[in-house]
Amino acid sequence: MKYQQLTLLCALEQYGSLSQTAEHLFVSQPSLSHALKKLEEELGCILVLRHHNGVSFTAEGKLALATAHEMLGEIVQIRAIAEAAQKYPEQIKIASNTLAGMDVLKRALFADDGLADQTSVHLQELGDAALLHQLQYGNVDAAILQINALDPEKERARLARKSGLQLTPLGTHALVILVRRAHPLCHKQAPLVADFFAYPFVTAHVETNRLLAEALAHRGYTQSPLEIQDTACLNALLQNSDCWSLVSASEKSRHALQADGLTFLEASDFAPRCAFYWLAAAGQQDATSAALLTKLRSQLEKGGEA
Repeated sequence: MKYQQLTLLCALEQYGSLSQTAEHLFVSQPSLSHALKKLEEELGCILVLRHHNGVSFTAEGKLALATAHEMLGEIVQIRAIAEAAQKYPEQIKIASNTLAGMDVLKRALFADDGLADQTSVHLQELGDAALLHQLQYGNVDAAILQINALDPEKERARLARKSGLQLTPLGTHALVILVRRAHPLCHKQAPLVADFFAYPFVTAHVETNRLLAEALAHRGYTQSPLEIQDTACLNALLQNSDCWSLVSASEKSRHALQADGLTFLEASDFAPRCAFYWLAAAGQQDATSAALLTKLRSQLEKGGEA
């Protein structure tokens, strides 16, 4: 969807009728109706029902509206970053190895009295190995690393020894199995992780889920994980197949929003964890890092089980 289409949907929700929306957007009502019809044709569904006293959103329209709000929020954040970059030539470069980590960083940076109001921050998403490499060579100032494993602390200690970097714990969430509601195992009481081995395991982060794949292999899962490039594609695949994935319990709302018909299960014999760590070169935790650490921990506590 284009920016104008996003604002159109949000304005329709706010003003409740085509005439008032057209008035506040400074366009004619026929032009507004044409734009709405064109958007519905592009999406292949009816978004809005017209009534004598206003409009109402269909189920598809409500999903599109939720997406519009999310995308406009991202645009606002991008503009804020761009404005900060113009105002503050000095940049702090922060990376994350997952989208979940990026979201936590954004919420912390743009919270009330966030650090983005005080300095320019450049965010980037990198693979696990690239993130560590860039941090070691000074191309990134700090990073938030997500480790998915049965024992994340063991992996944290190994990475600290190997890289010489300081990994500060931020918070830990449970990992749950994500499948469609029509999955054959959806209604099984107390499922075992081995029950899912007849179906392909899918991940959007092969590197991050490497330890999970090894743990599954130890339990007899012989297939290689299927890699999907982003969570939206992963959700679409799960929605239309019997594949399964492991996601953070704190990300339930994101997955539910992106794809209807998905549900979350817990294997009674398999309890992996999703842990977040703040990375910086040893001895280089400055005042800015300390302030951001406090905000990151607060955002992770809000996002799920700590």
